[in-house]
Amino acid sequence: MQAARTLALVLSLAPVTAAASEPAVVAHYDEAQRPASVALTNPAETVVELLPPVDEAAEGLPAPAVVPLSVDDVVAAIYASFPGLEAARRERQIASGQALEAMGAFDTQLSGEALSKSLGFYENYRYGLAAKQYAWGGAQVFSGYRLGRGIFEPWYLERETNKGGEFKAGFAIPLLRDRDIDKRRAAVFKSRLQRQAAEPLVQMEIIDAVLAGSTSFWDWVAAGQRLQIAREQLDLARTRQDKLRRSVELGSLKGIELVDNQRLIVSRQAKLIDAERKLEQSAIKLSIYLRGFDGTPRLATPDQLPATFPAVTAPDTERLPLEISQALAMRPELRMLTIASQQASVELRQASNMLLPAVNGVMTAAQDVGEPTSSKRDKSELELEAGLVVDVPLQRRAARGKIQASRGKIAQLAAKRQLTEQKIAADVRSLVVSLQADFQQIEQAREYVDLAQQMEEAELTKFAAGNSNILMINLREQAVAEAQLLVVDATADYFISRAALHAATAGELTGAGGPQGAADAAVQP
Repeated sequence: MQAARTLALVLSLAPVTAAASEPAVVAHYDEAQRPASVALTNPAETVVELLPPVDEAAEGLPAPAVVPLSVDDVVAAIYASFPGLEAARRERQIASGQALEAMGAFDTQLSGEALSKSLGFYENYRYGLAAKQYAWGGAQVFSGYRLGRGIFEPWYLERETNKGGEFKAGFAIPLLRDRDIDKRRAAVFKSRLQRQAAEPLVQMEIIDAVLAGSTSFWDWVAAGQRLQIAREQLDLARTRQDKLRRSVELGSLKGIELVDNQRLIVSRQAKLIDAERKLEQSAIKLSIYLRGFDGTPRLATPDQLPATFPAVTAPDTERLPLEISQALAMRPELRMLTIASQQASVELRQASNMLLPAVNGVMTAAQDVGEPTSSKRDKSELELEAGLVVDVPLQRRAARGKIQASRGKIAQLAAKRQLTEQKIAADVRSLVVSLQADFQQIEQAREYVDLAQQMEEAELTKFAAGNSNILMINLREQAVAEAQLLVVDATADYFISRAALHAATAGELTGAGGPQGAADAAVQP
């Protein structure tokens, strides 16, 4: 469904003749969000298949009707190619790279040396190759080979090996500190949590982008409605000018009335120009979210404006507790605070580990091979060494300071979470109240329009009877226009409030989310 909606968007935005010339590449499209039932292997071919074959003999036929844009088209374009979403999705790649980097602390380390002491009384040569590996449980395993040849100082005889060299292997196991957690495992735990935090960041960008795109769409629709009102007001004055001119020519009306009506035409022309400018500006703002497959912003044209706003329905205030519960369960801000608290808990565990004394069990085995270099054959036997290595910091201020900071951070995040939950609940309540007020304003504004039109018709009847003038008619027409503008403003506010409520309850992340969610939320109570 999403891919089909996006294709329909491109077809409605781009001319038919441009489909074959423009590169139809699905830029920044999240494959995970495409339903498995939709096969879109080549978007360009799919677009061409959806279009009827071009008949060269039918050049004189009228162009196909332009499909009006909907908020669903805007949201589909956001999901398909909005750069902000692509930037947010890169957080997943960044977090995965950081997790891989943290695992690098467990990489096998290979080291070697080649030392030559060719001048002096003690001439010797030493070569060595060693490997070291940290295990997940905190243990360290090492092995190596070394070769020492030549004449060695009496106090460095351990550097000498048999002719074939020495093989050595061993391990060290933490018994207290670093047994359950160490700095390497703590870094891995925190990086994994950071990778989980990338998803709420993407979700926040989706919610914000859909809200901003929906708001821009309704502002554009409202600007189109205001332009239509301004155009109707100007048409009224122009139509009346022709009738007034004939009346003046017949002598049944004073010429000053013709001048006064011409003044109205000039004034309303200026208002029409201003309305056209605002419509163009709103279309430019909407183009940030309304894009083609290649990510290029598309300017919505006036002929793509919907004829009217969708039907409005009274909001269901009884759903307020359910909407608050949904918001508290789905909002990504709370998920991010939870992950941050889990990261602080990992830091607290690591700090508590630092309080413990380091007691490591060590065992090493070494075996020389080859012809003995000493008549004593003291290097030919298997050597085995075992013991304990103890390291106890006395003050342990680093550990205590880290514990204090970690506990403070956990308490801080708990307070932030409580405040965030309260703000979310308050936002949802406020938006429900705003939505209800917008609906009531629409009803009042519509009644205002009916009353103003009745007064306008009565004034026109009086003018036809010679009991009124252009000034009074202008006042009545202005009252009708103001009432119609109130309806437009209240209706736009209604749909913007509904989009904001959809965002506040994280509707994009539930079954009502996705490209269709914002549109459904716009027309459902």
